Amino acid sequence: MNKEEIVIDLMDRHGTSILRLAYSYVRNRQTAEDLSQETFIKCYQKMDTFQGESKIETWLYRLAVNHCNDYVKSWHYRKVQHLYYSD
Repeated sequence: MNKEEIVIDLMDRHGTSILRLAYSYVRNRQTAEDLSQETFIKCYQKMDTFQGESKIETWLYRLAVNHCNDYVKSWHYRKVQHLYYSD
């Protein structure tokens, strides 16, 4: 399998779980969909760095968790959440 086929397979098998994971961080469906899509883009871009020391699913979930953590720590997220809840 080439890396495109691997990512498509991962999306088919784990897309819903990655979406749920992202939603658990941001509690917004649209943002969670964006984060999960960005996670699979990163997966495709970084596929060459996967060393096989763990299952590819474990690596994918770590990518997703790190991406969600980075988003939650971002200036944009903190400001948008603050403005949304301060009204």
